[in-house]
Amino acid sequence: MAKAVDLNTTHQGISKRLEDFELFGPNLLADVPFEFGFSFSGNNRAIQKSDIEALKQSLVENYNLIEYVKEGPNCDFVLFGTTDAHKEIIRQGYDNTDKEKLKSKKRTILIVGSIGVLFIIMILANGNDFEGTFLLFFQISTLIISSVIYIILHNRDLKKDKQTDVLANYHLGKYLTTNLFRPEVFVLPLLLLIGYLCQYITSFNIAEWALQCSYGNELQLRSTFTASFVQSNEINLIITMLVATLISAYILKIIKLQYLLIVFIISATIGNLAYNFLGTDLMFGAVAGIAGLLGYLFLGQLRFEKKRKFIISIIWIIASIFWLAILLYFEQWREYSQYLISFWCGAILGLIIPIINIKRFELSKSKDDDTN
Repeated sequence: MAKAVDLNTTHQGISKRLEDFELFGPNLLADVPFEFGFSFSGNNRAIQKSDIEALKQSLVENYNLIEYVKEGPNCDFVLFGTTDAHKEIIRQGYDNTDKEKLKSKKRTILIVGSIGVLFIIMILANGNDFEGTFLLFFQISTLIISSVIYIILHNRDLKKDKQTDVLANYHLGKYLTTNLFRPEVFVLPLLLLIGYLCQYITSFNIAEWALQCSYGNELQLRSTFTASFVQSNEINLIITMLVATLISAYILKIIKLQYLLIVFIISATIGNLAYNFLGTDLMFGAVAGIAGLLGYLFLGQLRFEKKRKFIISIIWIIASIFWLAILLYFEQWREYSQYLISFWCGAILGLIIPIINIKRFELSKSKDDDTN
């Protein structure tokens, strides 16, 4: 079981003095003593406010970006989120953000949905070749589905009058922001870069390698484990590394690095094997592995309750059937179906790994109790 992180203690030092901050002219009020103010996360500059009301308004508007706050003439700066008054400010800020996010999701459905409908109409009316366009359609539909899921769960919570654990979400967001650039986030992108450098140093010929991997031979079977680290060109490598970094930053807040690599490799390998069984050539590139990480990210978040996971799973199953139907209709199922397989492989691992971790934790705790 991954060691639990105390999100309330991720910052070192719960209070600071005014002299600990950099006082920058534009952030200060002329001829007014510094009695009220705050600092942003990752920024040591203190921002002054004229009174307590102006301070509270700024805190509500920027609640997820604040690190330290000074709330009176005889007070030091204290870590934001450590008092009951801060908790109420965080809830107000969260409610305002939640309303804006809900509006944004509805706009996404309207705008992106309209683009998707026009996209389908153009293909059906003009008989355009669907090859190469499924990934665009996949991205459009994923945005819509994600927005629909958010609205459904949001309305479900409202009907049940379920209170969101705002403070837990706040600390989780702060933890992610604080640890966005920790070293393990860059392990997977670095492995992809090393793989490409090995290609360059050894003058690796992708076309020749793919031809040698004829259906069913030993080289093709072995290559399904390494094909995810083979990139076709520098542009593809850069884009893949950026996406892998972003996804790693999110996933590493819920699982350890070794599990991230396991999900990536297993999802990619199964996707590559599926592609190979459907034809005679070899699939390569990190997209299948990244699709698996996305599947894990959608269903593997431990803070989701069972009913939420069930609702999300049903929606993504319906979406996958829809995608597969589109691919079958345009006879492009072989070119893209491995991404769906990798996605659901990662999603299944997202359901299994938390269970394994919980069992391991319970077993470890039982052994510790027996020892004591």
